[in-house]
Amino acid sequence: MDRILHRARENNKIIIFGAGMMGDLVYKLLKVVGCKKQSVLFIDNNVKMYRKRRRGIKICSPDQGIRKWPEAIFIIANINHGGEMKKQLLMNGISEESIIVCNDECLLRQEIQKRAVMVYEDKKFIYDVPREKTLNNKYNMLKARIKAFGYLILMNQHHSDNKMEKKYDVSVCAIFKNEGPYLKEWIEYHKIVGIQHFYMYNNNSNDDYLAILQPYIEAGDVTFLNWPYEQGQMSAYRDCVKNFRDESKWIGFIDIDEFIVPIDYDNLYDFLKKFEKNRGSVIIYWKFFGSAGKWERDITGLVTEDFLVSWRKHSNIGKCFYNTAYDFIPNNPLNVVMHHKMWTGYKGKVVPPVNCFGKVCVDDLNIAAGDHFPIQINHYFTKSVCEYDIKKSKGDVFFKKNPHDEMYFMKHDMKCGAIDMSIYKYMILLKRNMSKR
Repeated sequence: MDRILHRARENNKIIIFGAGMMGDLVYKLLKVVGCKKQSVLFIDNNVKMYRKRRRGIKICSPDQGIRKWPEAIFIIANINHGGEMKKQLLMNGISEESIIVCNDECLLRQEIQKRAVMVYEDKKFIYDVPREKTLNNKYNMLKARIKAFGYLILMNQHHSDNKMEKKYDVSVCAIFKNEGPYLKEWIEYHKIVGIQHFYMYNNNSNDDYLAILQPYIEAGDVTFLNWPYEQGQMSAYRDCVKNFRDESKWIGFIDIDEFIVPIDYDNLYDFLKKFEKNRGSVIIYWKFFGSAGKWERDITGLVTEDFLVSWRKHSNIGKCFYNTAYDFIPNNPLNVVMHHKMWTGYKGKVVPPVNCFGKVCVDDLNIAAGDHFPIQINHYFTKSVCEYDIKKSKGDVFFKKNPHDEMYFMKHDMKCGAIDMSIYKYMILLKRNMSKR
């Protein structure tokens, strides 16, 4: 990190290798320490990114970037493939002294937060990544609003004619690793709110998960698949869409520490069906729940009962439910994190998700229609300190280097300042159903 900051202050020409999320974070850091826009170039191996722009800068191929600025400093911005990208640069004649590998998302975010004049929240949301108070950002938000309006007109012209009968109205897909103690509560709860089927991808678990899942498999509630691939989260989701989209009208992509809470409804499908006609995917926002001051906990207790202390506002990040009447484009770069923001297709047109208010979500645009959210996802991200330590040790199904360290824990816990008991309306039903098995 010190090398990046030193080079930025010198105002050398800098080429960011990787035009995705990590590349964007590197660019933000360069900007807050005074690096000029004209000194930065983006390159990427994904040919679909060429001629597009990141932060107003045209994205080039690695060959084009090297020819243009062979004397530049190359910052590799990638979590999983930094070593391969470094070899690629070395083979193209770039010296090792001119290459910096940046694969620590957590550290990048910390540096940005320390150095920038930023805002963590607005009237409706708390941002996981704080935003810079700049004229350029305001301009980008205005552009996003105009794009969103155009997409809204386009989507309103769609009328899904997919009349195929499907076994389920709503299903969820989840990939899990050593989550045995939490599986029963998670399944029983979601059955209450209207999830009719579960596609469960086991990612190298070695606990007693199968003893928990077997009754649900035998009852036909769970389709069980072994998925032994490292960082296999996105590939599991794509597999689910490919193989099971014809079974369910809607498929959601959530984790075992996430619980969907319909607030204005009692059943999830009652909420989703109003989007069925002409919306391809719907984002339901997170409400983060912290440790509630618990160092350790009897894990035979209910997560949903034991943790009530939450963020005061919703996060501007959530999870998607996919309307399977729409096409899914797995190789579209906009679907790199398809569980958070899924773009879909209909009759050759690519369309963005909408949020739980029906507002179109493009770029970083998230609009809430008032303070009251009709539905949320309770994200029990940390639980107790001891449970979080166990979670860290398991690794991560998306990040090769697990970013969930102690600072990450504290960053989320320190934003907690409210009590949220919305989920308690289901508590008696949940306890009754838990005691049946």
